[in-house]
Amino acid sequence: MPQGTVSRNEKFWKRVDEHSLDPETYELLFKNGVRVGQAPIAEWDYFRAVMEQYPAITKGTSMVAAENKPIELSMCRDIPGQEIFYFNSSDELEGRSFDACENIIAVTFQQAPRQANTMRVAMCPTVRCVHKRLELSPLNNEVEVSYTAPERLYDLNLRTDVPLDNFLIVAPSAEASRRRTSIGNHFFITQGTAERMENVLLIVPRPIRIIEEATPAPRASAK
Repeated sequence: MPQGTVSRNEKFWKRVDEHSLDPETYELLFKNGVRVGQAPIAEWDYFRAVMEQYPAITKGTSMVAAENKPIELSMCRDIPGQEIFYFNSSDELEGRSFDACENIIAVTFQQAPRQANTMRVAMCPTVRCVHKRLELSPLNNEVEVSYTAPERLYDLNLRTDVPLDNFLIVAPSAEASRRRTSIGNHFFITQGTAERMENVLLIVPRPIRIIEEATPAPRASAK
């Protein structure tokens, strides 16, 4: 959606529970340009109406999380180079430079321990870089080899429990537009044709009941 649709819309965030995260994680993410909260599914129509007031491009993805398999959400591709500065877990500003890369949000789901109707969601910003190195061929010639390697920013990972009657909202905070080198800017704001756009993730847990049927015993053959 156009930049500011959600990140600067305080009416939107008044209906969101931003205290569902522990205070330290929330403040660290907000300072790094990411705003997170939960809202009741019963109020889904309100949030949809707010977003429908603006031009938006939506994409849905479904995942069965019985085996806790990770998925990757590509936020920005084909980046020739970027510099990311972020506050780490010690509240110190840290900077990294990346060449030829892609920005990804890695997500895992699993049932929260001892909570049958709650989904545990974990998210980690990841930069997948293309590296090059020289190797010697069997004929003793130098050959350039390219390979990709993920750089996970674990200091900025998010883990929260989402009840089945809530959904999770992950969006850029106001800091994302103030600091162009922030995580929020690099991962949640993209350059549109005529204006900057912001990406908002809505994660909705849904229960799936798996029924295991007993395999019938083989019949004895008659003689």
